[in-house]
Amino acid sequence: MLNTDFEHLRELYLSLDRPNIRKEVIEIVKGLKKDDHYNQIFYHPLGFIYTTLHTFPNEETIRLHVWSKKHYDIEPRLDIHNHYYRVNSYVFSGCVVNQLYKVHHENHSNVTQYKGSYTNDGDRVLTKTNDGLFVIEDVESIHCAGELYSIGHDQIHSGGVVGNDLTCTLVYTQDPGEKIPLVFGKGDLPEVLNFKQVLVPKGDVESIIKELSKVS
Repeated sequence: MLNTDFEHLRELYLSLDRPNIRKEVIEIVKGLKKDDHYNQIFYHPLGFIYTTLHTFPNEETIRLHVWSKKHYDIEPRLDIHNHYYRVNSYVFSGCVVNQLYKVHHENHSNVTQYKGSYTNDGDRVLTKTNDGLFVIEDVESIHCAGELYSIGHDQIHSGGVVGNDLTCTLVYTQDPGEKIPLVFGKGDLPEVLNFKQVLVPKGDVESIIKELSKVS
């Protein structure tokens, strides 16, 4: 059990207090070294490793995201998507790319739209819809260690990291709505895509936490 005061941490996000968010991340990493949290760290189909550290009564969450090509190196099949909550992401190490898209009113589509859902076991299911969109790249931004950035409700975007360095973000998901998140893909894709919720092996988790512990 982590000793983090998550209510206080949420206040730090709301006040954009980056130095003290960083201090909290350092303490969280120290806590993960001692905490029996290994059965709650999973692979994400978008190419990172994640865990939900805390869920508030209003369904807002605090999550840890880690990109490590040494432990998990995939090319996501569908990486353009939106969220039903506001993403507030503090970059603890490395650099993150955030690519925004905007919908262009064309008579044809260039992406296939999927609706996301979850099974009782936590598996992710993407189901193709009859709706298509024509999206074009809009603003791209890069955010490196020490920065805090946000992605608004329903904003279509894709993400990734710069280079091969271990990259870590602590994410506060704010004001969740009731909409179903949407995912977009290009090319010939199946009607339904299933992504099993798979635990990261304990040895890999220990290696990642050890690397994060070296970040000052």
